[in-house]
Amino acid sequence: MFHGYKANVRMTSTLGHIQKLDFGPEVTRNQTEELFEADVVTSEANPEKRIPKMLAEVAKGADACILWLDCDLEGEAICFEVIDCVKKVMMKPPSNNVMDVIYRAKFSSSDEAVTAINNLVKPNFRFHLAAFAKHDLDLRVGVPFSRYQTLLLRDEQQCKVVSVERKIHIKDPPKALNTVELLKDASKHYNIGPNETMQAAEFLYTSGLISYPRTETTKYPKTVNLQEKKKKLRQIFSSFPAISAGGKRAESGDNEEAMDWEAVVEKEDVFERGEDFGDHCPIVPTGKPVTRSLSGVQKLIYELVCRRFFASWMPEQRYHTVDTVFSAGDVTFKRRIQEIDDYGFAKILPWEKAKLTRDVPAGIIVNGSKIKIKGIKISNTKSTAPSLISEAELIEKMEKHSIGTDASISSHIANIQRRNYVKVNEETRTLMPTKLGIQLIKAYRECIPALVETSLRAEFEKQIMRIAKGEREFEDARRSILDAFKEQFKIFRNNFHKFTKNFESCFEMKTEGTYGRNGYRNNQNNYNQQPSSSSSSSSINNRKVIHASRPNNNTGQEVRAVVKPNKPISQYPLQKPFPVALDRRETYAPTDAPKGLPVKRSLARVESFEESIKRLRL
Repeated sequence: MFHGYKANVRMTSTLGHIQKLDFGPEVTRNQTEELFEADVVTSEANPEKRIPKMLAEVAKGADACILWLDCDLEGEAICFEVIDCVKKVMMKPPSNNVMDVIYRAKFSSSDEAVTAINNLVKPNFRFHLAAFAKHDLDLRVGVPFSRYQTLLLRDEQQCKVVSVERKIHIKDPPKALNTVELLKDASKHYNIGPNETMQAAEFLYTSGLISYPRTETTKYPKTVNLQEKKKKLRQIFSSFPAISAGGKRAESGDNEEAMDWEAVVEKEDVFERGEDFGDHCPIVPTGKPVTRSLSGVQKLIYELVCRRFFASWMPEQRYHTVDTVFSAGDVTFKRRIQEIDDYGFAKILPWEKAKLTRDVPAGIIVNGSKIKIKGIKISNTKSTAPSLISEAELIEKMEKHSIGTDASISSHIANIQRRNYVKVNEETRTLMPTKLGIQLIKAYRECIPALVETSLRAEFEKQIMRIAKGEREFEDARRSILDAFKEQFKIFRNNFHKFTKNFESCFEMKTEGTYGRNGYRNNQNNYNQQPSSSSSSSSINNRKVIHASRPNNNTGQEVRAVVKPNKPISQYPLQKPFPVALDRRETYAPTDAPKGLPVKRSLARVESFEESIKRLRL
């Protein structure tokens, strides 16, 4: 039944849009901007399916048409595409307007079919116009961009050379070797820490193989006899470097060439390079034969000193770069090629070699030439977190900001490791801050930022040097430095307690109720206290004491831990802690006492430093 009348119903379907929009035949393939105003025509979307003909056959002679399509803009547009296919073959109503017998069903599921057919509406022409406008604009906006891009990329198959710039670069040989440079090179290139480097250098010095290793000076004195040292070391090293056993060698990436002894020549400008700080001469090999057995690290440090010494007398390194700018359409890009012309001193210091460009194109590229593009690749990259600082970089920063001296830098770095502020990666020589170190620096930055900054410590070192140069009186400099740190301590004392909770996770706290090797509680606050009367005697008797010892190295047998019941605490003698300010001293009899009077030993109080000064002044 349809509207109260018996009806025969025919049902069929469509396949997406029946029609599509496209530009007319007058539009050429090379037009782009013109497409925004060009004529648009409709055509059959799927000609091979012959959907319009099928719909016309089904609708022929029909008295009415009900459209069951998606209830959105696209569905409404398809409704009017169907109407265009059937309106000419349907039976016309008395009004002669076929739209009077065309209806629209609104539904979301099959359960709503009955409700939908009993509540038919008319197709929404405004929805159809909106969908048509969308298709029209998509075509006019999308195709021009796509066509222009395609045309451009096809013509990008070749690029044009816009400019070619060649530059010559000269890298001077290093200055004479001082302590800071020794520490940096050993850590960065030989993977040896500062403390270990200085120990090896001091051994080499006491063995007579190198000069004094603690110096800031980087300028050779005129008394350095290069020819004599070259002659002696050439006799020791048949080829350089001869010392390679033990330890990690610096890798150059290329096969190292034999030492060019003739390239090491004495030039006047070598004596002009560097700076004389008036302490010791730079670190140089003495040329004496190696008579003592050297460890792997000692050999490497000796090799490093020799390398740096000879490299400082060798020619500069020369290399060139070629920057070529290419253009393809409106896109420009640049490529740099770098090649070495003369290795110079880098023959003996492989880590100083300029980076070489691999896959250098053959032939000479000149301005205006065209080059075929082999391929185009666009890649997305992400920024990476900053890497950990290395020992060599830390040493360089300490020198730059006057933190420590050539004699103390290595000990400063060793101290922050020993105090568990940082840990060193033995392979990369990078410094990883510990949880304690991170919390400490956070607290200091908030509590007393001036102490974290380098300026205060740098001023400290500056004033010390002014005393050494006679530019400032000792007491004035000492007083100003002391007052500056005293003010910072007041700030520290008033604020640091606010941050103590942040350090709880940095320390392994001992739990109450554990026992030491003598059976006493590891609780220093209750050292002299008797067990409380409320504590159960049975619980005291049931406590265990664990006695253990190290493995017996003589027999190779391991002594296992023995667990035995503990005696009641009351049976142990009270062990009082030794007073911090007391020391054992010998008290002698007065001078008028009879001879042979025995020496009495007693506990005497030790004076503090301030008390000693006060007593001496009185």
